[in-house]
Amino acid sequence: METSKQTHFDENTMKQTATTKTSLYQTVWRWHFYAGLIFAPFLVILAFSGAVYLFHPQVESYLYHDLYEVQEKGEAVLSPSVLVDSVTEAYPEAVTTSLKFYDDPNRTTEVGIVYQGERSTAYVNP
Repeated sequence: METSKQTHFDENTMKQTATTKTSLYQTVWRWHFYAGLIFAPFLVILAFSGAVYLFHPQVESYLYHDLYEVQEKGEAVLSPSVLVDSVTEAYPEAVTTSLKFYDDPNRTTEVGIVYQGERSTAYVNP
């Protein structure tokens, strides 16, 4: 008789342990689901801003196409001093800080300036 009581006790213990494990499993997955609902919008925002940062040159070339591309081509490429002089004529109080050329003949030359205390860029047709 003692063996039947012990077997009965072990079966109840096993059922309680299985129920406890199932309950814990369901609770963990429920909280995992809620955490996913809460953090999903933040992850979408991070993914979008990361994509914009990653594709920054492509986005800029699309948005500022009118500034980056030369509309009419000249016969000769102007010298850097002439380009800087044309910017100082347009902005007499500006200080020239940089000059950036591109290999693409359809691309404008970028002249970095400080105008009224703010850094800016002037795009010049070379």
